Amino acid sequence: MNASLKERLIRLADRISTRQLGAFVLLSAIFTAGLIVYGSWVRVSASGLGCPDWPLCDGADLPGNRFAAIESGHRLLAGITAAMVCAGGVIAFLKRKAMPGPAKVLVAAALLILGQAILGGIVVLTDLHGFTRLAHLGLGMSILGLLFIGGLALVQKPPRIRIGPLRSAHLVLLGAGVIMFGGTMVATSTGALCHNLPYCSSESPAMASSLHGIHRTLAILFAIGIVAQGIILRKRGANQTTWAAYGALAFFTAAQIGAGVATVVKDLPDELRVLHVALATLTWASLVCLWVLTSFAQPSKGSSSASA
Repeated sequence: MNASLKERLIRLADRISTRQLGAFVLLSAIFTAGLIVYGSWVRVSASGLGCPDWPLCDGADLPGNRFAAIESGHRLLAGITAAMVCAGGVIAFLKRKAMPGPAKVLVAAALLILGQAILGGIVVLTDLHGFTRLAHLGLGMSILGLLFIGGLALVQKPPRIRIGPLRSAHLVLLGAGVIMFGGTMVATSTGALCHNLPYCSSESPAMASSLHGIHRTLAILFAIGIVAQGIILRKRGANQTTWAAYGALAFFTAAQIGAGVATVVKDLPDELRVLHVALATLTWASLVCLWVLTSFAQPSKGSSSASA
């Protein structure tokens, strides 16, 4: 890196407070969530190959039709989001001595989003292979989680300059399992091959029955875990911010279950299936926030803090 450029970046980083950086990182997380939902719209609108090459669109800078416009919009938002995440990672790296924990998390997010951009190109160049799209989803959710961990650590009073280990992650792992098995159904084109509740009929293909069964079982366990988490928070005490995160998690989970049931029993237009991904993204974001907030919470006298 050029010495003068490095000096300017260091001066810029020094002018940015820890809380300002945290707020910027959380804004980046919101952009990341929007990008994940936009990616779902690209899929259901059959615009994934609207631009058959990468990074340009059919060899041109500007899109030539509706499908190309949708895909180009996704790439534009991806570029803006990647720039924001990388900027946060660079600033965090320059301030790493003052906040070693968040710096590691945010640098990791920046590196992953660069990998995500490359993976996005691979998705296009492999003609939207199902499992490359699944990897794309998983990596996007991972980046979103890291941004919320780092951002929330920095906006705390006082900021959490060291992170970890975060406490029990059983609910987080369950949530990740629900999302990834849902993504696997999309990757294997089995999402629409089961129209019965609670489980598939004998007429459904074996793979569809297995994936739907696992996905729904994990979703049920996840819902039970959320109820249990609420009981734990009530018994051990939680501040308003933690309750707000829990309330958002409970609301989005209930809405997601409703959307999932509607997707199975009703012949919904593909565009409305984006709602399922949007709610999954919001559920994941609120789940990570709750996990982080309960891990950061100071235990009250005579009891330990609740864990997500």
